[in-house]
Amino acid sequence: GEGRVRIDLEAPDRHGLLRDIIGVLGDLGIPLLANAGRVDAETGRAVITLEVPRVGARPIACLVDSLCHIEDVLDARCVVHEEKT
Repeated sequence: GEGRVRIDLEAPDRHGLLRDIIGVLGDLGIPLLANAGRVDAETGRAVITLEVPRVGARPIACLVDSLCHIEDVLDARCVVHEEKT
């Protein structure tokens, strides 16, 4: 099976946040396989989970770094999934 990488991102919920995230993926040429998001009602923070193909350590590190530089993003971190075949 093909490996996937999960990236968890946290930011205050704002208009255009997902658009900015998708823009970063597009700039790096990394396809978005899946995404899910929820907003914590108490803090107003969005927690967004992205799934991307395992394209190699360097591109993923670059992606996480770029996501961290999006306006208002508090944290972005990579969680590697091992796909069992």
